[in-house]
Amino acid sequence: MANSFISMNSLTLKCSSRPLRLPFLLQNQPKGDAEYDVQIYPLDTLQTSSNNSQSLVPDIAYYYLKNTIGLNEEIMWKITLEAGSILGMTPANLKKKISLLRRTMDLSDDDIREILGKQPAVLHLSADRNLAPTILLLVRALDLSKSELRSIIMVCPSILGYSLDNLKKKLSFFMETLGFNTEEDGKRKVRDMFLLEPKLLSCGVKSGLVPRMKFLHKEIQFTLNDLRKLYQKNPKLLIYSLDNNLREKIVFFFILQLQMELEHVRKMLLSYPNLMNYNLENHMKPIAEYFLTELEFSTIELRSIMMRFPRLFTHSLYRVKHTVGFLRFELALDGQQVKRVIFQAPQIIGLDTEGNLKNKLNFLEDRIGLSQQELAMFIAKMPTIFNLNVQTSLVPKFDYLERCFNTTVELKSALIKQPVLLGYSLDRIQSRMEQLIEAGIAPNKITVGISMTEDNFHKWLISSLSTLELSRWNSAAVTYLCKKQNFTEKDIDALCNKLPHILTSGVTQMRSQVSYLERIFEGEDLTNLILRYPTLVDLSQSSHVRRRLNYLQLQGIPLVDNLWSLSWDNDQQLIPIIDLAVDSEIERLEILSLPPIESEKKLFGLYLCKRTNFTGQEADKLLDTISTSRPFLTKCLKKINYLLNEVFHNNSKDLRQALLKNPLVLRKSLNNTIIPRFETLQYLKSLKIEYSPCEVGKLLSLSPSEYDKALVPVMKTWGGPTIEDEDQFSGNDIRAALRDYAPHLIYANSLDFNRESAKIVHWG
Repeated sequence: MANSFISMNSLTLKCSSRPLRLPFLLQNQPKGDAEYDVQIYPLDTLQTSSNNSQSLVPDIAYYYLKNTIGLNEEIMWKITLEAGSILGMTPANLKKKISLLRRTMDLSDDDIREILGKQPAVLHLSADRNLAPTILLLVRALDLSKSELRSIIMVCPSILGYSLDNLKKKLSFFMETLGFNTEEDGKRKVRDMFLLEPKLLSCGVKSGLVPRMKFLHKEIQFTLNDLRKLYQKNPKLLIYSLDNNLREKIVFFFILQLQMELEHVRKMLLSYPNLMNYNLENHMKPIAEYFLTELEFSTIELRSIMMRFPRLFTHSLYRVKHTVGFLRFELALDGQQVKRVIFQAPQIIGLDTEGNLKNKLNFLEDRIGLSQQELAMFIAKMPTIFNLNVQTSLVPKFDYLERCFNTTVELKSALIKQPVLLGYSLDRIQSRMEQLIEAGIAPNKITVGISMTEDNFHKWLISSLSTLELSRWNSAAVTYLCKKQNFTEKDIDALCNKLPHILTSGVTQMRSQVSYLERIFEGEDLTNLILRYPTLVDLSQSSHVRRRLNYLQLQGIPLVDNLWSLSWDNDQQLIPIIDLAVDSEIERLEILSLPPIESEKKLFGLYLCKRTNFTGQEADKLLDTISTSRPFLTKCLKKINYLLNEVFHNNSKDLRQALLKNPLVLRKSLNNTIIPRFETLQYLKSLKIEYSPCEVGKLLSLSPSEYDKALVPVMKTWGGPTIEDEDQFSGNDIRAALRDYAPHLIYANSLDFNRESAKIVHWG
């Protein structure tokens, strides 16, 4: 007989002219049944070497699976090698099983192909004796809908091959052993666990589920109630290897290496069970090692951090190092301050340094007016400030406190003294402040009373009132004012309510200040002026008061009518601005007669018109776009001076054009955003990559993420030019190379210590 072979690609059978018998394909084929006379797949022909063709019997399982069901070649080979007997079944038999699966779970053709690709042995199962009873058991036991049953089977189709006794034992483990049958809606909870992790049904009871449960229950001492909560949050805990995963992490890492007690482990895992999903060797241990060696935390301190923030391990080691670098180099914190910040507020590791953290830092700088050094001290004292939302938490509290304090200087001083004040709720702050004001106690005493319990606060309030009353008449400064200005008891009460620290003033300094005021306000009712403007006798601001009064007197401005200007704490910046912006004496007097915020807005508008050639309408429009609070306007003047002098090289036309198109640049922090970005642009300019004034204004005003996208489209790490002569490296080549620079806005030389965190590194 001539040689013959079978090609699996098309199942074309080549043979001699002798008829070919295929008993392994045609066995058990039905005969004479009308249902099987319907063509459910294309007829194939038998090709012979003599080019004669002969029709094969159409009922062949291989063709049904390949052509009708649409299984690809890979799956067909898998069936042939792993479950070859399926090819001996009739298409009607296979069709019945597949139809059952479709009908009970609303499966699509793609779903069928995926299930058969994962578990071809499903087709070995009887539709009536295996598949249908198994599906019925799952549906009734767990109240599964078609879509829920589909989601379980699609992940783990091998479940369909388990015996009913096997499945009943697994269901019994969850309902009875774990005790879900004792809970209301326990069946729903078990169903949700299977939907979250269908592979639970593939675990052996005696070899897997029970040992893992006993380890946590007996050795780690979880109660059954806690275990149910734990497994509902993370069912994978019943799948992980006992020796290579659960015991390795809990016993050897948490308990032995990090010195946790069983109570600590239970509390941490109940708080965040998904902690167990992370790789121990490649993820958890390197992070722990970094905290213990590089940051020099003790194991007890690291344990405390993990107890308060178990999501620590959800972040990569790179993210941890980046946050530490941000605290060290952006905020200039020393090693101990960085430790304090991370220890008290480990959640900072999960915050976006370019967005979330920068916004909070900008608030502290712009609204409170903190310098770089004060900012570092503020953060070190209250690291949890980073956990507060700017708009919903910090702004409302600051606005309220600003209304309660006499000046922003006093408020700033109080916040620097007690930064934690902003950490309390607005309701608590309002309640304590209202009681202080009603009792006639200085608002800055809120820094003392805010942290007390309600009972202790009331005791302290009563004690403070008694002390205040006694000290009023024991104060040498108050006694001098009573004799010199004929203050009544009512006057002293009013003065002390507005200026409580007057009680500690020295009599010599008070005598000198009153003598100065008598000279400068000769002929005026000084007693009434002091009661209206207590700042006049505030010895802590005496130099400021004298400087302001001398300036007003020098300019010929009526003193009595403009004493409100004493509340300006930024006279060194406003005085030259008045000189520069105001030409006429009448206009100067008009501006100084306005309330502080209105006068500053007016001066700011005039300053813009003089320095940048803005029209009055354009200046008003700009003021409407940006914030018009007093500290903010003052900071805007600094920004305008920097932009005009440094960025646009005293070209007022370019500055005007940039501000008109990008007014939000004045909302950006000068030190944290404008200056670093301009330095980056200067470096790019040295590489012959230049931007127009409008483009510069836009780049300075964008959010961090938008800025990154606008400056370069792709960010990786630029290794620098590989040629020796950098001058030969064209602008286009550099633009292409800069597509790969790192995504943190710092410029550094290749030898600088912050090179790894820099956005652009000059590799000279």
